[in-house]
Amino acid sequence: MRTRLTAAAVAVAALVVPACVETAGEVTPAASLGRPAEFRVALHTEEESTAGELVTWRTWWELTWTSVPGATSYVVETATSEGGGDRPRERTVEQPKWRIEVAAGTSAPAALERDQQGQLAFTAAQLFVRIATADQDGRRSAPSPWFPVGEVLPEGVPVPQPLSAHP
Repeated sequence: MRTRLTAAAVAVAALVVPACVETAGEVTPAASLGRPAEFRVALHTEEESTAGELVTWRTWWELTWTSVPGATSYVVETATSEGGGDRPRERTVEQPKWRIEVAAGTSAPAALERDQQGQLAFTAAQLFVRIATADQDGRRSAPSPWFPVGEVLPEGVPVPQPLSAHP
């Protein structure tokens, strides 16, 4: 099995926004809790040759950001363009990164790149993610912009979507 990094991660300018926390659905200023910034994205693909000259592959999309002083965890919110509820799904991570499998399949070598790109485009059109910080008291920062999962520019920069693009 071989693993390859298909998009380099590079530094991006920090998003400049006032620090806020969310309590009971309200966002209020909080000087000690900053908003995640300096996002980077990478695709990681594992490929394995199978009998019959086919390649089995899996691709993960990984979003990273700089650590935020005062944050004890990060809240990852996901939403789909298909709907599925009034609120995004949430999960908590301890480190400033989140990884999700975005594509998988078995392809002929000549069709491998086309198959991978097709699945990534499909995922990017359907799944969005944003990140907020949380402190030890459960207070949250304002979230980052929404990012389409699976989409990566050559420089490893995620493409923020305006709120109107929220699913």
